Amino acid sequence: MKNNIKAFELDKLYQKHKDYVYELVSQNLIYSEEYLNVLFKQYEGTLFSSREDLLRIVHGNYFDEELLINRPLAKLASDIQLQF
Repeated sequence: MKNNIKAFELDKLYQKHKDYVYELVSQNLIYSEEYLNVLFKQYEGTLFSSREDLLRIVHGNYFDEELLINRPLAKLASDIQLQF
């Protein structure tokens, strides 16, 4: 990941989206791993068919490498998510 950030100068691009990054970090703090586990156990099979569905709905983005192209700033969101 660090090589991609350097090669594509993603850090400079990400600086232009500080407000979005702030929201992503806040979401990751609010929706802790423990809380996500509770949500998944409670709604598995009704709201969420998979853990990926839960993350997509909570964070409003895809995190699967093949699906990143489907949403704007999905790569940024994925990079932030990997930090948590």
